[in-house]
Amino acid sequence: IAIVNLDIEGKVADFKKKTKDLPARFEGNIETRNLKMAFSGSPYVYSNISGKVYASNNLLKIDTLHGNINGNTLGLKGYARHLLDYLFSTGKQLEVEGSFYSPHIDIPSLTATNTPKNSTAADTTGIVIPGNTSFKLKTKIDRLTFNKFLARKLIGTIAMGGGVLTLNNLDFEAMNGSFALTGNVFDKGNGQFVISAQ
Repeated sequence: IAIVNLDIEGKVADFKKKTKDLPARFEGNIETRNLKMAFSGSPYVYSNISGKVYASNNLLKIDTLHGNINGNTLGLKGYARHLLDYLFSTGKQLEVEGSFYSPHIDIPSLTATNTPKNSTAADTTGIVIPGNTSFKLKTKIDRLTFNKFLARKLIGTIAMGGGVLTLNNLDFEAMNGSFALTGNVFDKGNGQFVISAQ
């Protein structure tokens, strides 16, 4: 269920255009309850999406939005700036800031990518750091798995921007010990990454 209460000003035909200026103005709120959706050509399935967001043109206030992506339960609260610029390809970067929580994240299931029908590649897992998106999130994850690796009680700040993933004061438990991690993951393109961390 999605309850939409938006005032929109603009021409429908302009929504398909890539423009330097916003083709429309938005004001209002959207409330979802157990919403399920998927996009054509995307490997991601979104389900049990519930929460409320308030839109005022380019500013979106996220009031405890939670849901499930490919079996991973996620919760987000905060702000998204330049959302319409991002959607309408005006060239401005989407900026998200707030707090993030998950009881369990399985990284391979979140980084699944589609394999073209004519491809013989067996690997359908990849990590992409989009250059037109930035975020800074105070993060709490109860369990994080990556193949055989398991981390518990992960707390810290995760940020991304300009193709760089930044981990700041990330504390977690793993392999019968405790870890404190600060560092960066640089996207060099073609599936190549450089990690610099302490």
